Amino acid sequence: MSRAWVCAALCAAVLVAGAVAQEEAGMGKNETMEEGITVPPPPEATKKLLEQKIKVKLADGKEVETSRVELAFQNGISKGFAEGYVMGYADGKANAEPKFPLMPPPGEDGSDGSDGSEGEEASGDGGRRKLLQSDANKLPPDQEKILLAPVDLKLPNGTVIPTNYMELAFNDGRNIGLLRGYNEGYADAKAGKEPRIKAPAAPAAAEGGDK
Repeated sequence: MSRAWVCAALCAAVLVAGAVAQEEAGMGKNETMEEGITVPPPPEATKKLLEQKIKVKLADGKEVETSRVELAFQNGISKGFAEGYVMGYADGKANAEPKFPLMPPPGEDGSDGSDGSEGEEASGDGGRRKLLQSDANKLPPDQEKILLAPVDLKLPNGTVIPTNYMELAFNDGRNIGLLRGYNEGYADAKAGKEPRIKAPAAPAAAEGGDK
């Protein structure tokens, strides 16, 4: 399934990212971004490379067929889920107000928790197994330049963010994974369960302090 240039999904992803940034910056919930983000469609040559079918391996060694844009999307989900879970678990344990609306667990709303993505593999932690790019799928420099064709994403406040369609797909997946992970982490903490994903250890302070 091609996602990188689906405006509605990308707009939602950017808005979620904005909400996270606002929370981290201490902005209030009423100080939200407004919709109005335009993502232009990719050039035909770029679209062809994004959608081209490739074979990749899952972390458990299983081989699946996907596309480059879906690979970026799924890896974004994997990263976002882990980040969101840690954040949600910490908030749930502290009895803090949820940063995002809490969703029902998979199945309680009549769904199976899947969004129908091709090549998608459910993992035991509710996220998605990371897809690993292989050397066989790497492109020569001239084609990689086409794949990573630059695109300017203009935010409602006028800020222009230089990016590319692979990065947009990754961030789209990351933000969806972030919401899923946050919900599951928050629910696990409230249920008194041990965390399935541990927060990364803080870097050790340099001996003798800052110089």
